[in-house]
Amino acid sequence: LQEVYDTFQKPKLQTLLSQKQLNDLQSLFQHRGNIIEVSSEVEVCRDPNDNFLLELAKDGEADYLVTGDQDLLVLEKFQKTEIITWRNWFNLQFDE
Repeated sequence: LQEVYDTFQKPKLQTLLSQKQLNDLQSLFQHRGNIIEVSSEVEVCRDPNDNFLLELAKDGEADYLVTGDQDLLVLEKFQKTEIITWRNWFNLQFDE
């Protein structure tokens, strides 16, 4: 969760979403988030340092992997998980 909260503070994300949207996201994570124990090993991403996110998505049976990382976005989908941008995910959640 700390990595998610740290990401919310990145200047690039703050240019894409308003402070209210970021606060809404943080609240959503606090109230609806789950801690997942990762046991899978995945070697799919062109950046091996990002494979842990695919492992988490797999073991957590995630519908979406939300990222701005092009190494992940280029995959578009991993198993049943759609890989989308923050903006696209936010729009799905809050219908701006």
